[in-house]
Amino acid sequence: MRKKDLRPIRVLLILAAVAAAVIVLFMTLNAKGRWDFILPFRGMKVLSMVLVAYAIAVSTVLFQTVSHNRILTPSIMGFDASTS
Repeated sequence: MRKKDLRPIRVLLILAAVAAAVIVLFMTLNAKGRWDFILPFRGMKVLSMVLVAYAIAVSTVLFQTVSHNRILTPSIMGFDASTS
């Protein structure tokens, strides 16, 4: 592979390392109490945030694929706005 081909991989690895560091900081920063409660409790929060982020990313790509518009997103259309 040429050097130019490795740049996206390097950027993704750096972003993954930063994300892992932020997750470790979230799991341990200001943790007062029992670790056997804190780690599963915060771990469930991290897992739910990752799941929601993945779902939003997939839905946006699917929406753009169906509408044949790379700029159009569900939030621009107002699908995430509350009706009250």
